[in-house]
Amino acid sequence: MISVSGKTYRIVSLSKGTYDAVRLLDDVRIGSFGLAPSCPVSSAIGGEALLRQIAEIAMRSAKTHWTRRQAQ
Repeated sequence: MISVSGKTYRIVSLSKGTYDAVRLLDDVRIGSFGLAPSCPVSSAIGGEALLRQIAEIAMRSAKTHWTRRQAQ
């Protein structure tokens, strides 16, 4: 769980490198984000800036599983 702007969010792993953010206050899904180099986000409620902030904090606080990309 992480806190952004006074609200707490649960980070849920959907698949390898893809996560959902769920607001705990009312159990609302905010959207999903990925760990690809560009950190793609898909907002369920139209708050892409908030979702990017949630993703950034989740990655910095080790709430996601990151693996180094293999060299080709």
